[in-house]
Amino acid sequence: MTATVETILDRALSGEDLTSAEGVVLLNQRSPGAIAQIRDAANQLRQQLVGETVTYVINRNINFTNICEQHCSFCAFRRDGGEAGAFWLDVEQIVAKATDAVQQGATEICMQGGLNLKAKLDGGSLPYYVQLINAIKDPFPQLHLHAFSPQEVQFIAREDGLSYAEVIAELRDAGVGSMPGTAAEVLDDQVRRVLCPEKLDTATWLEIIGTAHQLGLPTTSTMLSGHIETPAQQMRHLERLRSRQQSTLNNGYPAQITEFILLPFVGQEAPKPLRRRVGRDQPVLADALLLTAVARLFLGRWIANHQPSWVKLGLTGATEALRWGCNDIGGTLMEEHITSMAGAQGGTCRSVEDCRGRSPCLDAPIASEIHFIERLIRLRSPPTMSDSSPLSSDAIKETTEKVATFVKWIAELIRSRNWFTLLLLVDVALILFLTPGGIVAKFLKDMFSLELPPQYASGFWLVVGLVFVVALGVAVRTMPAAAKAADTKERKAIKGLRPFTAADAEIFAQLQRNRDVQICLDAVTSADFRFGILMGESGCGKTSFLQAGMIPRLSLPDCSHRGVYVRFSDRAPLDTIRAALAEQVEGVRGGGEVGR
Repeated sequence: MTATVETILDRALSGEDLTSAEGVVLLNQRSPGAIAQIRDAANQLRQQLVGETVTYVINRNINFTNICEQHCSFCAFRRDGGEAGAFWLDVEQIVAKATDAVQQGATEICMQGGLNLKAKLDGGSLPYYVQLINAIKDPFPQLHLHAFSPQEVQFIAREDGLSYAEVIAELRDAGVGSMPGTAAEVLDDQVRRVLCPEKLDTATWLEIIGTAHQLGLPTTSTMLSGHIETPAQQMRHLERLRSRQQSTLNNGYPAQITEFILLPFVGQEAPKPLRRRVGRDQPVLADALLLTAVARLFLGRWIANHQPSWVKLGLTGATEALRWGCNDIGGTLMEEHITSMAGAQGGTCRSVEDCRGRSPCLDAPIASEIHFIERLIRLRSPPTMSDSSPLSSDAIKETTEKVATFVKWIAELIRSRNWFTLLLLVDVALILFLTPGGIVAKFLKDMFSLELPPQYASGFWLVVGLVFVVALGVAVRTMPAAAKAADTKERKAIKGLRPFTAADAEIFAQLQRNRDVQICLDAVTSADFRFGILMGESGCGKTSFLQAGMIPRLSLPDCSHRGVYVRFSDRAPLDTIRAALAEQVEGVRGGGEVGR
């Protein structure tokens, strides 16, 4: 094995993100020794991220119709309406399948179908899909519904003139618990133009997945591999999935991609042009396993759960994938049409015993270490090693700047004696960190086996309440006193050596609202205006008015004003005017001149 491959694997195991070029290097390896090292590295990373637990779900797959407007070159499932082999289940048939699934212990229904233009209710596509959801969720609210791919969301939105967000929110509110990440095929538009030219493009698929995360709907992710795509295009697909997940997590969305599922191409019954171009009917297991391992290494901590397709690889091949980075064996399905109609030989139904069974391809040490656990709902990505992975310099700089900004803010609150805000911050910190059963309590229990006394909870909430009451008291005591009704008009005026008018009040009101210096200047800097008192509450814009407007105006060469005398005041305006007049007269008598 070359040093280059060793370096790549070391980087992946240390938690670093591989580049697409490095992924291509791994996919191009042909040496049995190098491939074994890639397998072992993927298996080791799987152990680091999710341990030795293999999960599965008891579920039923329901394909409600294969009538579809699109003509994907790989699809043996689709039919035109009225064509031999076409089907469209009615609501009663769907309910019957769900009922049978529940009787067999299912906790999940996976439902997808073709894009049937006639599948409408009251003239709309969305009401029809909501009807399907209600048909399952009304009698069986406990079932997790994993339904309707990004392609179906785009189809509904187009037919009903809705946004993707509107469609997803309606499906979610009706009862969909997660979205299948199918219709991805290969996220490279050059490949999609051959495989599925009528399908949504790469950008739209990613947009819909991101919108689902933003709206709190988890999704899976998939790749259809082993047909016309190149290793570079496979890595471009994985890079876009990783980037989408990073964006979701960085934005703090309430949901994310829960797992990655590799779907090797089955071409036995696929349309002849693509079948001839690919040149084989069944997946090449070795290629699928190598791509499985590279996907685990490339997606790393960002997508921790990986699942093979036993329908496409067979249960033996899927179990072997557990040694190549996978940690989830999928579901029992009970029935499946899309892949089986393409000629897959893996079957369409598995029992719980099949999912938990030990395949001969697992040697004794591995088989004895792995624990098979039924999962009741869609996988959630577990805590990963992201906390221990190396941080980039940009991330460190950004974090440092945020901490410094927060510390400066706290210092400013203390300097300005903003006790109300500081007390509220103390209350929030108490609730975040010291709540019974919170961060500190868990730390003490996990690290030192210390349990907080029973009376802690009542004492804690008493302290929180007292701090809040004190904060309210401080707010009341520091609240500025309201202006007296008698001088309200005077406090809203710019007073000069002329009688007070309603126009004066309006001038200053405009200054307070708009900071419109020009309007105020035009009103007060007349030829006979010599001095005045600028009235108003703190922060209303008096200083800005002088600095940005009046003083520059007086500095103009053609200014006709001999001088201006201005004082700030917020009380006793008439006394202030009299004192200012006396000072001005005295200054003139003494031979002085009030300068600009």
